[in-house]
Amino acid sequence: MIATTGVTSRSPDIIDEHYYRGPESFENDVHHYDTYKRTGPKIFVGEWASQEGFPTPNLHAALGDAAWLIGLERNSDIVILESYAPLLVNINPGASQWPTNLIGYDALQSYGSPSYYVQVMFSKHRVVLPTTLTSTGGSKVYASVTRDSRDGTIYLKVVNAAADPQPLHVNLNGVGEVSHAGTAVILTSTTPSASNKPGDTAKAVPVTERVHSLGRSFDYQFAPFSVTVLQIESGNEHHGD
Repeated sequence: MIATTGVTSRSPDIIDEHYYRGPESFENDVHHYDTYKRTGPKIFVGEWASQEGFPTPNLHAALGDAAWLIGLERNSDIVILESYAPLLVNINPGASQWPTNLIGYDALQSYGSPSYYVQVMFSKHRVVLPTTLTSTGGSKVYASVTRDSRDGTIYLKVVNAAADPQPLHVNLNGVGEVSHAGTAVILTSTTPSASNKPGDTAKAVPVTERVHSLGRSFDYQFAPFSVTVLQIESGNEHHGD
């Protein structure tokens, strides 16, 4: 039983919680479920979205979404489901009901928002690993790590919501050899107000590039206003890298 409102007759299996906030509010609440009671019902964040951009969210909203998703992912033992809302919006004048929506369309075309691409980037990697992020005060960097249990590939997800590049030193503990080459999928733009729209649907979309000098300990600089997924491959799978 999934309960959206208070239930007194019995304890529900899952509680459906809804959050519509500004991007900064989501950033500031990334630890929302860290201390959540583990012996009660599980959580389905059934409606949520950063509210900035019309009719679809801009990059700033996508950064808030990604930071919040990192918090949900880190607590996936209790948060077992999440669903962005609303999903679709007719972009013709007067046809929309809600201000910020994931995918825009009309009779001839559709396009994904920056927040749509965040969902795509986060959806592919499942097994969550323990992560410790050490930084100075005021940091706007958020991170999580997942692993593909089939081939051992590690995915480091980092949100840099700051206006400056953020260098990080990464240590991978408890793993075997990893390849020195990997892949970075990066969602960013020159300004956080960047937004995709009809006729300009690639203002803020992910780009994929090959990266080198990786390993069990390495340095990497994350671009301003960016969401990055670093794919760190098993050394056993890529002896030539």
